[in-house]
Amino acid sequence: MGGRGQFSENKFNGVYEWFTVRIIVGKKYAAKILDSNTKHKLPEESHSPNAIYARLNEKGKIYQVRIYENHIPVYDIDITHEHSPFGKPHVHKYENGKRIAMEFNDHFKDILDDLGIDYDKK
Repeated sequence: MGGRGQFSENKFNGVYEWFTVRIIVGKKYAAKILDSNTKHKLPEESHSPNAIYARLNEKGKIYQVRIYENHIPVYDIDITHEHSPFGKPHVHKYENGKRIAMEFNDHFKDILDDLGIDYDKK
């Protein structure tokens, strides 16, 4: 994704547009913080092969982080809402075209901690 933003065409909902608000860089990870002119989800593909994008809510707080491998989403970390039985934050793994909920484990804690992203620490 370029510094000015990204466009993505979805065959069901038309064209989406995202804007890079800022970039956060940790010791091991970096993420682009995206905002949009509408309330749609993070991009279905990344322009960088192994990217991390984060999404802002209406109050300007990060509430979702998406991890990509080879331009394709592999994990979503949902920070602000609960998902039974995993609570918040929790993770969704993309597997065979499905989004499967799973526990927020040390690997994902390490990513959020490195990037300085706030979440409920259990």
